[in-house]
Amino acid sequence: MIQSVLSNIAVILMMHAALNFMIMSVKGKVSQGVFRFLIVAIISATSISLFYLPITYEEYWFDLRIIPLGFAALFRGWEDTWPALAIVCMWRWGMGGAGAVPGIVFGLVLPTLFVLFFYIRNKTKIQPFKIWALFSMMWLISDLPIIIWFPNGWEVFMMIAPLRYISITGSAIILYLFEIWSMRQMELQRKLQFFAEHDPLTELYNLRKFFDLLNVEYKGKQPVNYVALVDIDYFKKINDTYGHLTGDRVLQKIAQVFLQVCRTINSEGHRAFVARYGGEEFILYVSCTSVEYLESCLEQIRQAVASAKFQAEDGTRIPPVTISIGCAELSSIDHVQQTILYADKSLYEVKNNGRNGVKVLGE
Repeated sequence: MIQSVLSNIAVILMMHAALNFMIMSVKGKVSQGVFRFLIVAIISATSISLFYLPITYEEYWFDLRIIPLGFAALFRGWEDTWPALAIVCMWRWGMGGAGAVPGIVFGLVLPTLFVLFFYIRNKTKIQPFKIWALFSMMWLISDLPIIIWFPNGWEVFMMIAPLRYISITGSAIILYLFEIWSMRQMELQRKLQFFAEHDPLTELYNLRKFFDLLNVEYKGKQPVNYVALVDIDYFKKINDTYGHLTGDRVLQKIAQVFLQVCRTINSEGHRAFVARYGGEEFILYVSCTSVEYLESCLEQIRQAVASAKFQAEDGTRIPPVTISIGCAELSSIDHVQQTILYADKSLYEVKNNGRNGVKVLGE
């Protein structure tokens, strides 16, 4: 009996491992339809396999088929649970036997529907007590009909209830602990991936990620490909006058301006992304249809920064902050460094002419 319980739990944990592998390694590499098909297949196969691993107690036997469906209902929601439930029910119907109908209705459909109503998208809000309460109710829904169905139903219920209750709720808590651990690992992995690709202060891309994206995005087919360098005018004076914390706030606010303009460019069918180049400098890539469009975008950035309002840490209003932008055409992905040098040359021309301006090399 103990071996049967452990074998049920082992199959359930294998399902957990397979689902985690799908989410961490397969999701995003296949279409959404294929991904959902594989998720449903794993959940269905787990529940069906438990039909053939019964836990025997005297002349009675049962299994933990409701655990995979219950967790699918709680963590995956309606879209993945309905197909899995339908597949498992059809399989149970095909197995036949006198207990097919009550097994489907009370052992599969009603408990799963009950948990589906408690599905929430924020998995971190699901606490152990809630898992215990939900699966206790699933146990009651699936087992109370025994009292009515069997001639000596009450005696049968009282005989198998302790083992069945402990098996279901215990397995649910074990699976929950593994699920929470996996979610924390995935969250940690997402954070590590984010900070490996982003500047921690501004949350823009870092320079390495910028060049990685450039290699992916640049195809040499777009009419205009440009790299721009942006420098905050007199940024050292801001730090010296108002402190470095205020300087950090200025960097963060200007970064938001960049992101907003990039979103606008991308929404209009062009391509743009930005990274922090270092210190008070930023680097911007724009692929568009004309130089005129590029210049209007750069001018939009300059004006947005010039009109933005900045405050020091103590609430003091800071005089308007301006930026200088130098830009050069990227003729080939092999000439990125040379293009950055040309953009830097354009940037210094703007600075030598009084700052707060835009210069596109060769215009």
